[in-house]
Amino acid sequence: MAASFLTRAVLQQITQRVLANVIEQLPQRLAAGTEPGTPGDRQAAELPRLNALAVSQLQTRLAEYEAQSEAMSTRMERIEREMGWKTTVRIVGVGVLGLGLGFLIAVAVGALGWIG
Repeated sequence: MAASFLTRAVLQQITQRVLANVIEQLPQRLAAGTEPGTPGDRQAAELPRLNALAVSQLQTRLAEYEAQSEAMSTRMERIEREMGWKTTVRIVGVGVLGLGLGFLIAVAVGALGWIG
C-alpha cells in the first residue's frame, strides 16, 4: 500500500517538473520558428510533389482493381449463363425423381399391406 502511494507521489512530482520545463521552453521554441534551409523546410517544399506522386500511385492501383473487378464480373456472368440452365434442369430432374420414387414406395408399401 505504501509502495504504491510512494510510486504515485514520485510520478506526480516528475510529471509536474517535466510540464513546468515544457511550459517554459514552449514560447522560446515557437518564437524561434524554423530557419530556411532546415530539413523541415525542405520536407515541406517536397510535400506537394510527394502528395501528387502518392495520388498518382493510388489512381494506378484503383484502375488495376477496377480492371480486375470488371474481368471477374464478366467471368461470373459467363459462368452464370452456362450453369443457369444446367442447374435448373438438375433441380427439376431431382424433384421429378424424388416425387416418382416417393410415389413408387407408397404404392409398394400399400401393396405389401404394411399400411392399413
